[in-house]
Order: sequence, then C-alpha cells, then structure tokens
Amino acid sequence: MCERGYMGCCSGYIWNERDRVCQECGVGYTGDNCSFTCPYPLYGKKCWNTCHCDNVTCLPTIGCISTTEQLPKSSSESKTGSQHETNRFTIIL
Repeated sequence: MCERGYMGCCSGYIWNERDRVCQECGVGYTGDNCSFTCPYPLYGKKCWNTCHCDNVTCLPTIGCISTTEQLPKSSSESKTGSQHETNRFTIIL
C-alpha cells in the first residue's frame, strides 16, 4: 500500500486522464506524478539502472552516451515514455 498522491496515484505513477487510470512513469522519470527525472547516477525504467560515466554523459532515459556525438537539441520523450530519440548517440552499457 502506498500513500496516495495526485489523483490517487502512488509515487512512480502518473494520472492518465484519457484512460482515467494511474500508469507507471515513463523511462527516466520518477516520484509523485512522475515529476522528477532519475537522479544521477540512476537511469531507466523506475531508475533501477546505474550509469558508469560522469553526470554530463549520463541521461536519465538511456544511461551513458558517447561524448564523440552530439546530444539531440530536443527530445520527444514524455513523462509517460511514449517515444524517445536514440538515433543520434551511442549507448554504452
């Protein structure tokens, strides 16, 4: 059982008005109403993964990226994790 937050959703969930249900935060997001990105060095779904790189190259959504390529100027990643762009950088696991 959890302490209910926004619209009755537990921490780690966000209210989906269209479907009228609480849904799990998207990749890279956490907290009440999914209002926080994963804190460094954590990343990924439920912030359960750990980056093994510095905080500049650790993205909360996908982890470590190569410093030889540019970061995207914008991302389509949403709090509910519907999409994200990964075609412009290298993932290092």
